[in-house]
Amino acid sequence: MTRERKIFIKNWIVDAGIGIHPHEYNIKQKIRLNVTFFQKDETPFAIKTIADCVDYQAQQNSIQRIIDEKHEPLVETLADRIAQVCLSDKNVARVMVELEKLAILPGTESCGVVIERAQGDYVTH
Repeated sequence: MTRERKIFIKNWIVDAGIGIHPHEYNIKQKIRLNVTFFQKDETPFAIKTIADCVDYQAQQNSIQRIIDEKHEPLVETLADRIAQVCLSDKNVARVMVELEKLAILPGTESCGVVIERAQGDYVTH
């Protein structure tokens, strides 16, 4: 059995420049992020320092920089950019990013995307 631990940021509401429609440019919209980091946990209780685990505060800071960097037309692209920055931490074996635009369609709470990526998915040539 492969052991793993899940570290998460849950229901983070943040303002982001996102959307493909002309009225969505030059405004910030509320998005909700749920990010789950999967870390190998082969030897229980082996982690002793923050350097050995996923630092969710550092991850949140990195994600915020990605969001602040530019307007992103597609939620899919923003989710991929977030996953890529999360995987720059070698403690993260894989990551699941759930990104939702809030109150976009009538009668809905949210619309969005869920992606899962792993180490090696963003190898540059």
